[in-house]
Amino acid sequence: MGYESAQEGKPVQEWYEGLREEAREEIFDLIDTLRGLTGNLWTKPEFDHLRGEQGISELRPDNIRCDEGELTYRIYGYSGPGKQQYTLLHGTLKNEKN
Repeated sequence: MGYESAQEGKPVQEWYEGLREEAREEIFDLIDTLRGLTGNLWTKPEFDHLRGEQGISELRPDNIRCDEGELTYRIYGYSGPGKQQYTLLHGTLKNEKN
């Protein structure tokens, strides 16, 4: 599922549609793979629970190599609202390490 609001529309979908094709393919493949697994099989490096972030986790597609170098994308979300659902909240190009 993707976050949607009257004010913002579908921000993750809009972000995704603006990405280069290689990034969209990598993200699609990751989500498609995770969709077939139960939640307890979602593990690093593709998935990471963010400690201290009140249930927020990140999807971690493989980096994309291009003319600009290596691009790292992250999609943040949470498990829910229903059973066996995951909601995408925010997608971003990650420019620096934590």
